[in-house]
Amino acid sequence: MNLPACVNVCRGIDQRLGGTSVAIPAFVKATGDTGRVLDGLVVLRPRGDRGDIRQLGMPANEIYEIPWDSRSPASVIHAYHELGRIIRGQELLHVHGIWQFHTAAATHIARQCRIPYIISVHGMLDPWALRNRDWKKKPYSMLVESRNLRRAACLRALTREEAENYRSFGVSNCPIAVIPNGVSIPASLSADLF
Repeated sequence: MNLPACVNVCRGIDQRLGGTSVAIPAFVKATGDTGRVLDGLVVLRPRGDRGDIRQLGMPANEIYEIPWDSRSPASVIHAYHELGRIIRGQELLHVHGIWQFHTAAATHIARQCRIPYIISVHGMLDPWALRNRDWKKKPYSMLVESRNLRRAACLRALTREEAENYRSFGVSNCPIAVIPNGVSIPASLSADLF
């Protein structure tokens, strides 16, 4: 049986970066565990990322690490070429997050290769997030991010409110799937927890 190939792209797995460092690997593992999709995870590892790839609970052959340093042009070029090498030949791309290099690079490569892509913003379009450094985000959204979102095959929202945030941002042409993050329930629970 030939499973569709999907690669997920994220920036870092260092838990200091927030909940996505746990949620994204768990999402990738859970979708792979369904047996319907062969998922992989591409992690752009910024300098200083202390995340441990072995803690992800995924087979090593499904994880691609790309070290990069945004202050080094050679590192950025290398990361772009490595992303291209991994993305080419995939059937689907799932990009996690916006406002960052990995989103712009991965969606650009996907459009060049005519690979459909999904974007999950993980709260990055919430009003408070848009106000944070809005002097940078407003021009960047006009030049890059709005186009990335409008050209997506589908947008993933964690909540209905996040789906509304896509529409408020001006993305009216893409389907939106509301798929919350899952939770792992331990096999056994202690009564001491209650």
